[in-house]
Amino acid sequence: MKNRYIMFFVCLLVCFLPMLGGFAISADSLEKWYAALTKPAFTPPGWLFGPMWTVLYILLSVVLYKLVRADIEHSLRKLLLTYFGWQLFLNFLWTPVFFGFHAIFLALCVIVLMAALCVDFIRQAWRAKPVLAYLMMPYTLWLCYAGYLNCGIYILN
Repeated sequence: MKNRYIMFFVCLLVCFLPMLGGFAISADSLEKWYAALTKPAFTPPGWLFGPMWTVLYILLSVVLYKLVRADIEHSLRKLLLTYFGWQLFLNFLWTPVFFGFHAIFLALCVIVLMAALCVDFIRQAWRAKPVLAYLMMPYTLWLCYAGYLNCGIYILN
């Protein structure tokens, strides 16, 4: 029982690592540069992003925990862990690319690749462990929405 709690805690730590990418940006970049950008319709208020990403990182932690413990074929687990790891790495990169380097188009490419990895994760997981696919859907939908925002900012600026 204790090992399951430790494993879940490790999954939480791993899934919250992308937040460290935020340390690469300065408050100036966020307050001045981002505030000055023209944003697309349906851009949510800034205060919503923190709570939303917290919920999504917790959800990703559950996905990772269930994936590690799932009784599925070894090669499929390896593929899903690879997809999961790469999208998490790209998630880590997106914040410094967008906010730190102001590379809006490159950030859009990163988020499109993240979403593609998640869609294929869902497709592959669906065969063996549908719960993993269902749990990954809210994050994937948010990535698509974030991609819309990123694309809108690229086009409008």
